[in-house]
Amino acid sequence: MSPTDSDDAYLGGPAFSPATGLIYAPVASSTSPTLFAPGLVAIDPGCGNPSVTWHAAFGSDSSGSGTPRSVPAVSAGGVVFAGTVNGSAGQVWAIDASTGNVLGGGNPLLQTSANIRMPATIDGNWVFVLDNSGNMYGLTTDTS
Repeated sequence: MSPTDSDDAYLGGPAFSPATGLIYAPVASSTSPTLFAPGLVAIDPGCGNPSVTWHAAFGSDSSGSGTPRSVPAVSAGGVVFAGTVNGSAGQVWAIDASTGNVLGGGNPLLQTSANIRMPATIDGNWVFVLDNSGNMYGLTTDTS
């Protein structure tokens, strides 16, 4: 998922969804030896024979900054929320957990004032995000 040097920019801690049976792991950097562009991969554990189900490319490469992307969080509604770094700011992205389609027209749902390095917290119809400056953001998943 990421280079193995000290700049690997990979925080680790993938998320699992019992609803899809998939593991979601961030790809922080395109620096070799990674196989994927920065974004997110969904892995089917496959009873000891894992395979990549889909790869969604989005956000900036974390390699130069050495700042890890956030651990993804999966909602009960089938959306994976992932945070990325963007210089000194962060972005929150929504990805369809089954297909890997980046939601929101392929754009981030939220731009924060500092990097995001921890998973979003999901509580019913709300998604809460905390950035490195201590700012907390709340997004509703209620379409009405």
